[in-house]
Amino acid sequence: MISSADTEFRYFKNPVLLAESLAKEISNSIRKTVTRKGVCHMVFPGGKSPLLTLEMLREMDVPWELLHLYPSDERCVARGDPERNDRLIDELIFGHVPLPLENLHRIS
Repeated sequence: MISSADTEFRYFKNPVLLAESLAKEISNSIRKTVTRKGVCHMVFPGGKSPLLTLEMLREMDVPWELLHLYPSDERCVARGDPERNDRLIDELIFGHVPLPLENLHRIS
């Protein structure tokens, strides 16, 4: 059981500051994991909430070739559907960073 003493709450004045903080923490976590394990596997949520964070993350020092992304897709709609969450990764990541195509593990 987690007590409130174990929980840290942070407040941000606006969504941009929140996204920037998240992107920094995610990039640090990716680098630390790659240093320890040689590779990093990360599930990324869908929807519009992570858009700004993804945009900021692609500008950071991330070992993209050692990162494996697993988009969560609670809708599980057909590939190519505009409502599919992994479309956001296609638009915001590929073409902007050197993430190998085989490192994106889509839900079939």
